[in-house]
Amino acid sequence: MNTPDVRLNRPDELAAAVPLLIGFHPAESVILAAFDADNRIGPILRADLTPVGAFEPVATEMLDVIPQDHRHTAALIVISARPRSDALADLARVVTAAGMQVMSSLYVTGTRPGSEWTCCCGCGEFGRLPEPNTHLQAQAVWNGSNTLPDRDAVAEALRPDDTETLARRARLLVAPGPTGPALDLERAMEEFLARGALTDTAVAGLVRCLRDQRRSTEVLLSRTGELRLVLEALVRATPVAYVAGPAAFLALAALLQGNGLLADLAAERATSTAPTGVLPQLVARLVQNYPSPDTVRELLTDV
Repeated sequence: MNTPDVRLNRPDELAAAVPLLIGFHPAESVILAAFDADNRIGPILRADLTPVGAFEPVATEMLDVIPQDHRHTAALIVISARPRSDALADLARVVTAAGMQVMSSLYVTGTRPGSEWTCCCGCGEFGRLPEPNTHLQAQAVWNGSNTLPDRDAVAEALRPDDTETLARRARLLVAPGPTGPALDLERAMEEFLARGALTDTAVAGLVRCLRDQRRSTEVLLSRTGELRLVLEALVRATPVAYVAGPAAFLALAALLQGNGLLADLAAERATSTAPTGVLPQLVARLVQNYPSPDTVRELLTDV
């Protein structure tokens, strides 16, 4: 993920901010935060901890997705129930070999306030994590983002509705659409946001609206946070034969908000349900390149 323009001056502040930056509280993980020459935070990468002595290939994969303009300095964090100096050493070796400076190396027992942290750079500092940065918390609220308890909870948030409900909606989508004026995506969004739930007819209407990719992209760029909330509900509510479009747009919304995990899960849903679909394949390739939100916005603006 990429962060908004917020300065995190201490390593423990960055560690406390990780859940807000990636959308969940990671466990048994390694975090690589990349910075540019002006000390602006770029990608925040997370990987699972591997067995002792086997992390260097993962470290190389993490480095490969960092854009060149953010290969200046790095902050490294291991989140684990026990110290894993081997993973930090492997990651530091790969990062420094690529010409990046390691500004901090930290071991934390968790990412919630009060979790223990220890500096692994030889400075001898240690303590307990503070509350996350208030500006980042405000940004998350503005975006409508929740910090989920773990990675599985992010996937669970996209779990499809029950089969009977999905079958009923599929019958609606097979039937001819309305013959009157086309339903506007923003009006359909407003109805969902006011009601807080999707009716069967709302699902069918939103799926049909998203088929107008140009209009949908305009709304995505102007109302990213609101549309993401709608799309999360829509991906759960849409029958499998029709979910690729909503899932692809959800992946784009997640990228625009810097939520790499949600983008990965949504792109996977889109491509698994429409393996030959042009939009799902294009979005999946974009997600794999780990672009910054600004890059995604530029690409979509030029479409």
